[in-house]
Amino acid sequence: PGGAADYPGPTASGGGGGGFPGNQIFALKQMSKRRLLENQMLKQALFEKESLLQCRDSPFVVKLVHTFQDESHVYFLSEFAQGGDLMESILDCKDNGELLSLDRVRFYSACLAEALVHVHQCDIIHRDVKPENCFIDAHGYLKLGDFGLAKPLPCALNIGEGRVEISPFSYTMCGSPQFLAPEVFMNAGYNKLADWWSYGCVVYEMLIGEAPFSGDLREIYCSVMSIGTGECTIADYMPQKSPKKNEGAANWMLPVCRHFMGSLLTRDVCRLNGMMLRQHHFFGSSFDWSAMKERTLPPPWTPSI
Repeated sequence: PGGAADYPGPTASGGGGGGFPGNQIFALKQMSKRRLLENQMLKQALFEKESLLQCRDSPFVVKLVHTFQDESHVYFLSEFAQGGDLMESILDCKDNGELLSLDRVRFYSACLAEALVHVHQCDIIHRDVKPENCFIDAHGYLKLGDFGLAKPLPCALNIGEGRVEISPFSYTMCGSPQFLAPEVFMNAGYNKLADWWSYGCVVYEMLIGEAPFSGDLREIYCSVMSIGTGECTIADYMPQKSPKKNEGAANWMLPVCRHFMGSLLTRDVCRLNGMMLRQHHFFGSSFDWSAMKERTLPPPWTPSI
C-alpha cells in the first residue's frame, strides 16, 4: 500500500466517500494510528483488513478495494453503498408512517444470511451484526460491512504460564448491547451462533420498526437473559398491536414471521442458523436462492442514484 499522497481525490475523512478517477465513488475509513495504539486496537485493525480480504469472494460482503497509510492514519478504501445502510431504510419508512414491505424484509434477510454463511465458512465471527452495518448497493442488494470487531474462530486463547490453546469459543464481550446474544452476556464463551441471534434482532427491527430490546444496559441484560434462561420467549416482548397502518405493518403479526423471529431469538442450542435457515417457510418455496446468489433476482427496491 502506498501513502495517502499516492491517491488523488479528497482528503481522507472518517466515514465518507470520495470521488476518484473514472467517476467511481468509494467509501473511505480513517483510523488514527495514535488511537489504535492507545486503545490496543492495532491487532484488531489488522484483522479487520485480513477478514475483509478473506471474505471478498462473497457478493454479499462489502469489498475492500485498497489500504494505505500516512504518518498519522491508516485508511481502508471500500466499495461505496449508494443505497445507504439498512437503518436509513427502516427510518425512512418510519418517517412516512410505514414499515418495510415483507418482500424487502425477505430479500434483505436472505442477503444477510448468505453473507453470514460465507463469513462463518471463512472461520470468522462478525460480532457486530446490526442494521447500521448492513449496506444497500446501487442494485438494491444488501451487503454486510464493518468488520471492526470481527475475530477468527476457532481462536488461540492464552491460558497462562505461556500456554496457548485453540478454542471454539470467544469470551470477549463486545458489540452493541441491543444485539448481543444471551451467551455473550453470560461471559461463559460463545461461538458463531451469537451472530445468528444478532441476525434475528435485525430481522425483528425490519419487521417491527424497532429493536427488540431497549432501555439501559441492565434492562437490556435482564430482557435478553430471560430468553436465554428460558423464562420468556421473544413473543413476550413483541408489541400487541402495530401503530402503523400500511401493508407492511401487519407482516410481523403473521404466524410465519413470528415463528421465524422466535426460531432466531432463542437459546443457542435451539437457534436457527446457517443452511437450515433457507428451509424456513418464512422465505416460502418460491424464493429463488440461486438467482439471488447470482444477483439475477430483481430486488424489491433500488436506490435512486
